Amino acid sequence: MLNTWGRPDPNRRAFPSGAYRPSGAIKPPPVIMPFGVPLVLSVVITFIFLGTYMSKTFVNFLEEKSLLFPDFEDDDDDL
Repeated sequence: MLNTWGRPDPNRRAFPSGAYRPSGAIKPPPVIMPFGVPLVLSVVITFIFLGTYMSKTFVNFLEEKSLLFPDFEDDDDDL
């Protein structure tokens, strides 16, 4: 609620943190995922390799179609 004229809000809880219950008791610790770090590492490494493969494939396609490196030999005909 609004704090008017410097007076504290009477509806505000003493412990606004999510670690306490409305009664003031401490909540139990959160459930920890058993394979959290290995799972994150496996996902990150997988997508790094996938992105590398996709970019290498796209660069090879551009080189094959001569879009990445234009041929400068064709420009000599204008002289």
